[in-house]
Amino acid sequence: IATFATVLNRYWGESAPEAQGVSLLNYSAEDSSLATMLRWLAECWPLPSLSCAALPEYLASLDPQRPFFLWTTRVQLSQMLARKTPLSLPLHAIVIETGGWKNLHRGLSEAHFHRQVLNFFQLSEDNLCSEYGMCELAAQAWRCGRRGQFSFPVWVRTLVSRDGVHTARRGSGRLCVYDPLRIDYPWLLCTEDLVSSAGQGLLRLRGRIPHAPLRGCAHDPRLELASGKELAKLASGKESHERRALRPPPLQTSKSQPMRSHRKMVSQAKNDRQRYVRVCKKFLTSRASVATLGMELGSESVARDALRHLLAGFPDDWDAALARSYPQRQLRNWLFVLPSNHSLTGIYPLIFATLLRLRVLVKLPPALDYLHRFVAFLNTRCGAGIEVTTIGHADLHIPANIDALLCYGSDATLAHLRANTSLPLAGFGTHDTVTVTSLDNLLRSPQPHIRDAFHLSQRGCLSSKMLFLVPRPEQKFNATHIKILEENFRVFYAAKLTSTCRVQAEAERMRYMRDLGAVFCSTSCPVFPILPIDKLDFEAALPRAAFVLPVVIVRDIAALKNLLRRQPSIKTIVQQGSPAQSQYRHGRCFVRVGQAGQFAWDGTHEGQPLFAAQAETARRVASCVVAPESSLHAVPSS
Repeated sequence: IATFATVLNRYWGESAPEAQGVSLLNYSAEDSSLATMLRWLAECWPLPSLSCAALPEYLASLDPQRPFFLWTTRVQLSQMLARKTPLSLPLHAIVIETGGWKNLHRGLSEAHFHRQVLNFFQLSEDNLCSEYGMCELAAQAWRCGRRGQFSFPVWVRTLVSRDGVHTARRGSGRLCVYDPLRIDYPWLLCTEDLVSSAGQGLLRLRGRIPHAPLRGCAHDPRLELASGKELAKLASGKESHERRALRPPPLQTSKSQPMRSHRKMVSQAKNDRQRYVRVCKKFLTSRASVATLGMELGSESVARDALRHLLAGFPDDWDAALARSYPQRQLRNWLFVLPSNHSLTGIYPLIFATLLRLRVLVKLPPALDYLHRFVAFLNTRCGAGIEVTTIGHADLHIPANIDALLCYGSDATLAHLRANTSLPLAGFGTHDTVTVTSLDNLLRSPQPHIRDAFHLSQRGCLSSKMLFLVPRPEQKFNATHIKILEENFRVFYAAKLTSTCRVQAEAERMRYMRDLGAVFCSTSCPVFPILPIDKLDFEAALPRAAFVLPVVIVRDIAALKNLLRRQPSIKTIVQQGSPAQSQYRHGRCFVRVGQAGQFAWDGTHEGQPLFAAQAETARRVASCVVAPESSLHAVPSS
C-alpha cells in the first residue's frame, strides 16, 4: 500500500489521497495474490470492480477534476482493443496494467501493444503505469511511463543470475529478489523471468527463461539474454570478481592429465577453497549472524562465544581434513538427520559435504532458523545444492537414490534408523559432558567453568551437564561459592532469562528436592542443586531443563572413578588439576577447563571419520518404505 501511494504521489502529489479508481478485475470473487492486493487497496481508495461494458457509463458520472486510475490486466486490455472503439478517460488519468500475456498475442511486441493502448485511451506515454509482482513477493516493482524501467522499493535488493546459483548486481539473466520484509522467507527468491539490470535496482523485463511456463511478464522468451560483448566476456572466462563462482574443489583429478594441467587444477581448487572458507567465515562472524543465533539461544553474548569456539576449530590443512573425513568415496548421496537442540550442530558436516561436493538432503527442524539461513547461504553463494525436509525421523521415507545416512542425535534416534534401514549409517548418539575440578580451581577461575557449563545455553552435547567438585578435606561448599557462580553466569549470559526458562528451572528445583534430596543455597535462577557422590543416580541427576547445573561434592575419588566407569554416555570430561586425572581419563575425550565448546575440524567426530558409514548386516525390515525421490517432501533452500 505504501509503495502504491508513492506511485500515485508521483502523478498527482498532494491530490493523490483523493484519487479514485476502477478495477476491471472482479477481485471480490477471485482468490489470488492480485485480488488480495486490490482488496487491500480498496480499503484506502475508492476502487469498484466493473466490467468493460459498464465502464463508459461509470466514467461519465465521475468528477473530471478528480485524479483517476484504471487498474486492469494485459489480457483485459487486449480484449478492449479488439472492440476497436476508443474510450476517453478523465484528464490526467493513468492506466495501470499488470499480469502477463497468458499466451495471447505472442507475436506482438510490447512497444507496439503499448502504443495501441495509449491511442485507445487517448493518453500520453507517461500516463501508462506497469506493475510487476507475484504471490511469492512481498512488494511490487513499478514502471511509470512506457519508456521507463521497473524498480522495487528501496529496501528490496535485486540481483540477476545466469545459472540459478551465482548472482550479480548488473547484467542479464533470471531475476533474483531479496526482500527483508518477507519475514517468512528470509532468503533470495529466484524467479523464472529474464531481466536486464544496469544496477541501482532498475530493471527491464525480457521474458521468461527457456522452457519455463508462460506466465507473468512472458511477452517474448526469444529476446536475447545478454549483449554480444557480455557473452564474449563470459565465454572467455573473464568474469568479474562479483560473478565468479565459489566452486568447491574436485575430489580427485584424472591420472592421464598432463602434469602442468594437474598442477593448475590443484592450484585453482586451493584458491576456490580458500575463497569459499573466507566467505563462510564472513557469514559466521557477521552482525546479522550473531543476532540470529542470539535470538535462538536467548543471548547474543552466548552466540558470540559459540561462534568464536566454532571458528577456532577451522583446520590449517583442509586437504588432510577432507581426506580424513571421507574414506568411502563411492558414497555420494547422503541424508543428514540433525537434532533440534541448536543450529551449530549442522555447520561442521554441511561445510565438509559442500567442499567434498556430496549431494545432501538434510532433515532440518523448522525452529532452527539460523541453520536454515546457513543452508540458504551455501546454496546461493557456494552452489551447494542442499535440499531440505522438515519431516520427523519417525515418518521419514528414505529416497531410493540415497547411498548413506549421517545422524546426530540420541541413542534412541540411532536405534530407530538402524532398525528401519540397512543403508550405511554414520551415527553419533547420546553424548554427555561433565566437568571434574577442585574447589580451589573453581574459586581461582570461575568464569571458564561457567562458560563450559552454559555453552550454547546448555543445548549442546559439549556443554557440561554436571559439575563434580573435589574439595580439600577441610573445605566446605556453601552459599558464598554459589553466589560466585551466579555472578559469573550473569556476566557470561548478559541477558535476562525468559519466564519460560525460569518456570522450567523452578520445576527442576522441585524435582531435585523431592526425588534426589538435593540441597540448595540460593533460590535464584540458574539452579545449582548440591548432591553427594554417594549413591548418585547419574541418569536421574541429569538436568531435564536448561539453566540447571548439578554440583556433585566428591569426597571419595574411588566413588567417582566407579561412577564414570559405569556411564558409557559420558564421552567428554572437562578437567584441570584434579588429583584423579589419571584414573578416569583413559578411553574418553579430555579437554581443559574453558575449552569444552571448542573442537578441532580435523575431519573426525568422536574419533571416527565424519563420513565413515558402516552398513548394517540385517536387511531392511518390511516396515521401512523406500519411496521414490519425488515422494519426499523436500524443498530447495535457494
